[in-house]
Amino acid sequence: MKTPPSTTVTLIPLDGFCYPDLSTGNCSDPHSRCVDGGEEIFICSCISGFHDMNGTCVVVQVPVNPPKFSLDTVHATSSIQGRILYPQVITSTAVTILVDGKPTPIIHIYGTYFSVNHLSPGICYTIQLALVVNSVSRRSEVQTRCTYPDAPNNVKILQQTTAKIALNITKGLGHFDHFIVYVNGKQQGTTHNSTGSFIYYVINSLDAGMSYTVYVVAVANGLRSAVSNSLQTQTNPFPPSKIVMIKHDHNSIDVNIFKGSGHADYYNVYVNDRKVKQLVVSTSTINTVLCHIDGLSPHTLYSIYVIAVSNGYNSTRSQELHIQTDVAASNSQLSAGVIAGITVACFVGTCLLLVISWFVIRPKLLQRRSDQQILLGSNNLFNMKDDRL
Repeated sequence: MKTPPSTTVTLIPLDGFCYPDLSTGNCSDPHSRCVDGGEEIFICSCISGFHDMNGTCVVVQVPVNPPKFSLDTVHATSSIQGRILYPQVITSTAVTILVDGKPTPIIHIYGTYFSVNHLSPGICYTIQLALVVNSVSRRSEVQTRCTYPDAPNNVKILQQTTAKIALNITKGLGHFDHFIVYVNGKQQGTTHNSTGSFIYYVINSLDAGMSYTVYVVAVANGLRSAVSNSLQTQTNPFPPSKIVMIKHDHNSIDVNIFKGSGHADYYNVYVNDRKVKQLVVSTSTINTVLCHIDGLSPHTLYSIYVIAVSNGYNSTRSQELHIQTDVAASNSQLSAGVIAGITVACFVGTCLLLVISWFVIRPKLLQRRSDQQILLGSNNLFNMKDDRL
């Protein structure tokens, strides 16, 4: 195996730049030689088998044991970092890093640390170090390290219902095994990777009219990516379960609105397709909301329905309630107050008549009764006389 080229360093001799026409090259270090540095400038460079250390040439010792290294566990999607543990003194030109058994030029060595760059996300690689010094090669053991998967590129809402939210997940770069969907910080479900750039996923069993925070994490080789963009979304509310009429007259209607499942902020009440009321829905355990509708016309058929509103989203219509208002009282007819007044007056008049009768008719009855008694007394007297005769 050929010896790799030596590291070129600038060694300034005591008497200035070196001169190649001199036998020694005018270099202060005996292990260096005068070489062309370009642009007609000659510099001192360490000869093969030596490398620079603080401006002097130091002999490179052939390692007795194979090189050793460790790999870092940093969260990186396109690189793998590590550290050379043995030997401590090396030259970058003497080190070759093998990725999946092949040398790679895409490395960076700084001191005893190294980085293998431009890798694909979500892929596992084998890493090995080869150290060549003075035509002697040593290889380290093989270690495996995986890059982290790339986060989903974009997550957006396709559709939402009262209990479901449909997602469109745009994949990132590299390899993925599956994706984890989080709802309000908790894992909701997983979906396996598929061909194509997009994944369709439906979140089920949600509550109606509620707000949710959704994000997605990609998983590859047991490693999780960073989170995707976070979505603030909500399910649609349910409409009221039913509307029941309480009472009505010629110009108003009272109804009871029974709450639907889930959450609602408001109930918008419509009469003949015109919004007439907005009622706040309380969070109490009371299951109904009372609504009074006035300003209606007599003897008119009205259609009433309600739409629930939650977080700015409307429900579908509730079932319609059809009610006809009463006929208004005619001006020629007596009102209830007048009728009541007449009734009271009649009652009072009857009482007065009875009193008058008592004080006027009673004396006459008494006089008549007295006359009858006198007449009876006279008859008895005549009878007594007849008996005597």
